[in-house]
Amino acid sequence: MRDDDIQETMYPDDDDDDDPDQSETEDDCIWVNLAPEIANPIDTAIQSRIEQHRREAAQFNATSVIRALHPTYMALKNRTKNWTGPDADKSFVNCRCLPSDLTHRMVDLIDIMSQ
Repeated sequence: MRDDDIQETMYPDDDDDDDPDQSETEDDCIWVNLAPEIANPIDTAIQSRIEQHRREAAQFNATSVIRALHPTYMALKNRTKNWTGPDADKSFVNCRCLPSDLTHRMVDLIDIMSQ
């Protein structure tokens, strides 16, 4: 095989490429307007059931997490002297506690709704 064979086209020339009226022909083409697809009632029912199942699964997951965490929450609430009391949102920056009475602890936060 020779090198100059590679540069030659293997396809026949298209005589319509040089036609100046071709763009006019393309402009005259009529577009096909398709009617909007009518939804099948079964498709709507399937989508509705999928969404209902998703909501039920999220509710089931939240219920099972709360059921597992609630006893631990109550035990910690008792052990830490009700850290969810009415004064929990107050700032304790100006605490006048003795240095020996101060305690530091890590708090692990859990997002039970995963949002």
